[in-house]
Amino acid sequence: MPADIDARRHPRFKLEVDSSIHSRTCVMLNGRSVDISESGIAAMLRLEVPVGEVVELNFSLPSGPATTRALVRQRNAFRYGFEFVDSHSVRKIVRRTCRDLAVEQSLMPTDCFQHHENSSPDTTITLFREEAERCRQWIAALKTATDVFSRKSR
Repeated sequence: MPADIDARRHPRFKLEVDSSIHSRTCVMLNGRSVDISESGIAAMLRLEVPVGEVVELNFSLPSGPATTRALVRQRNAFRYGFEFVDSHSVRKIVRRTCRDLAVEQSLMPTDCFQHHENSSPDTTITLFREEAERCRQWIAALKTATDVFSRKSR
């Protein structure tokens, strides 16, 4: 059996946003998310939350704030893995966010600040910002096309 097989149901995407966790045992904790998938989110917390506890999560997505219940599935030092356990409306928003993040993160260069030996760092940053803006425009066009296609297929 090969080692390091990732048996996850859904891919994870980098998402760093503030979050709050309402727990029966710890009352309220503030944290910062690390990544998100359609089935859950990982966050860094300063205080301990028991694995197996169901908590209420509040976090921000590009489309707005989200609140859902989640099961504390795992803990590794200060990093916690939460599995969403309800709220179909939030799952729909999370699914859309993951789709958008998949496109956005697949367009990111592997080394954003790599530059030619004859280029200044300022020139490299300017070129990167221009490329990022082109990517944002392309993503907006792709979202519009996806929305139009989705409406036509209903």
